[in-house]
Amino acid sequence: MRYPLLRAGLEQSSSAQASSSTRLRQHGGAGALLLPPFQRCLTVARRDPQAGSRALRLNSSRSCRRSRTNSRISSRGISSGAVRAESAPEFSSTEKDSKAGNPRICVLGGGFGGLYTALRLDGLTWPDGRSPQVTLVDQSDKFVFKPLLYELLNGGVQPWEVAPRFTELLAPTKVNFIQAKVESIDASAETTEDDQAGSITLANGHVVEYDWLILALGAVTRTDVVPGAMEHAIPFATLEDALKVDQQLRLLESAALRSTPQIPIQVSIVGGGVAGVELAATVAERLGPRGIVQLIVSGDTVMTESPEGQREEALKVLKSRGVNLVCGERVKELHETSSYSDDAEPRKLVEIELEDSSVVTSDLVLWTAGQSPVVPTTVRAGEVGTYGLPLADKGEAVTDQFLRVVRYPNVFALGDAACVEDADGVPLPATAQVAFQAADYAAWNVWASVNKRPLLPFRYQHLGDMMALGAADAAVALPVGDITLSGPSATLLRRAAYLYRQPTPQHAAKVAFSWLTRPLADVLSS
Repeated sequence: MRYPLLRAGLEQSSSAQASSSTRLRQHGGAGALLLPPFQRCLTVARRDPQAGSRALRLNSSRSCRRSRTNSRISSRGISSGAVRAESAPEFSSTEKDSKAGNPRICVLGGGFGGLYTALRLDGLTWPDGRSPQVTLVDQSDKFVFKPLLYELLNGGVQPWEVAPRFTELLAPTKVNFIQAKVESIDASAETTEDDQAGSITLANGHVVEYDWLILALGAVTRTDVVPGAMEHAIPFATLEDALKVDQQLRLLESAALRSTPQIPIQVSIVGGGVAGVELAATVAERLGPRGIVQLIVSGDTVMTESPEGQREEALKVLKSRGVNLVCGERVKELHETSSYSDDAEPRKLVEIELEDSSVVTSDLVLWTAGQSPVVPTTVRAGEVGTYGLPLADKGEAVTDQFLRVVRYPNVFALGDAACVEDADGVPLPATAQVAFQAADYAAWNVWASVNKRPLLPFRYQHLGDMMALGAADAAVALPVGDITLSGPSATLLRRAAYLYRQPTPQHAAKVAFSWLTRPLADVLSS
C-alpha cells in the first residue's frame, strides 16, 4: 500500500466492513479517531472493485444531501491563483494516453486534499489496463503537514518531518509531479466526453492537458486587507512562514539577552481561531517570562466554532502562560516605529492601531486572520473573456454531493478551495480532516467516472478535534460525548493520530523512528 491504512480488516468482506464501521460509530473512541469506515471499504475496492463498490454504497446509504441552489453562487469575481511559475520541467501532454483509453488526470494543489487524492488514485485497481496518467501540480517542492508546523517553534519536530519533498513521497508511485504556479484552466462546462476535457496553463506558458481535473489549491492567508499588514506582519501557513518566525524569535531572544536591563519581547498574534490560539500558546511557552504575548480577537472569545471543552482547555492554558486577550477589536492599520533603550540601541517596533483608536506595540506581529480560497481563473479557448467556476459566498468552488464542480462534470474540487456540504446541506469547515476524508471519495468518484460506475455522495464522519498547546500539552475533543483530553496524554494521542495520517507508510516509518530515537523526556519538554 502507498498510504497508511490499518492492517486489521483487510481480509474482511464488504458486509463485515459495513458491520465494523457501525460498531465504530456506536463506540467512538481512539479507534474511531484514527480510521474512518470509508478507508476500510476503499481497501476492499482496491482489491476487488465490484465488492468495493457495494461496500462503499453501504457506507454511504444515509439520506442524500439537499440539492444546491443557484442562490448560493456568488456573483463576485474569480479569486485568482498564483500568477508566476517558480519552476517547472518541460512537460508536454499528448493525446496518446487519451486515445489509448488511459485517462489523463491532473491534480492542482499538493495539500491534504490534492496529494492524498493523487496517492489514492495511484493505489486503485484500474480494469482493462487503463492505468491513468496522474499529474500533481504544486507551486512548492514540499508537502506541508500543517497541524505540526507549530512544533517547529519549540523543537518538537524537524523540518523534514513536517515538510517532505513531493519527489520523495511520490517515488514509489507512477504519479508525475510538476512544480509550478497555475495561471488559468480551460474547462468547458457541460462536458460529458471522457477525453479532451480541458487544459491547464502554467505561468511559464507550459500547458498540461487533462481528461479529469481535481482542484485542491487550498487557501492563502489574507494580509492585504489591512493597511500595513503585508509589510509588517508574518503569516503562519507555510514552512517558509514557520522558519521565518523561528528566525525572528531567535533574533529577538538574542537582542533581549544583550540589553541592559533586559526588555521583554512583545509578540502580538492577530486571529482568534484555532491557528491563532495554537500559535499564542506555543510562543508564550517558548518565551516564558522573557516575553509578553497578546492575542487580538475580533469576537467576544477565541475558537467560537470549536467544542466548548476544547475552548475552555485552551483558555486555561493561555491564562496560565500570561497571554493577554484583546477581544472584540479589529485591526485598523499597522505601521513601523522605533524606540531607544538606555544604551541608545534602536529597537524597531510595529504599532497595531485598533478600530477603537487604541494602539498595541509589538516587536513581532503574527497574522492568522482571514483565509481566501485559491480558485484559478477559468478561460475558454477561442472565446474572448474570462469564465469563472461557480463560487460560493466565501469564494470556494461550488460542488455537488459527488465533489464535482457544479456544471463541470469533469472537474472535482475539495479542501479549502471547495464548498463541501454535509448530508444536511450545511457547509463543512475547511480543515485537514475534511480534506483527508474527501480525498478518498474524490479518487473513487474519478475512478467511477472513468469506468462508468455509480458515483458515491461524500459522507463526512467527524473524528474529533485536536490542537497543540505547547511541547507537552494539547487539547483533544473526542467524537463521542463532551470529552476533552488534555496534557501529555492528549499530546501522545495527537502525535499517534498524525503519525497515522502521514501521506505514505515510508515517510511515517521514518518519522516514527525519528521520534522514538529521541529521548521521550526531551520530546515532551522541548
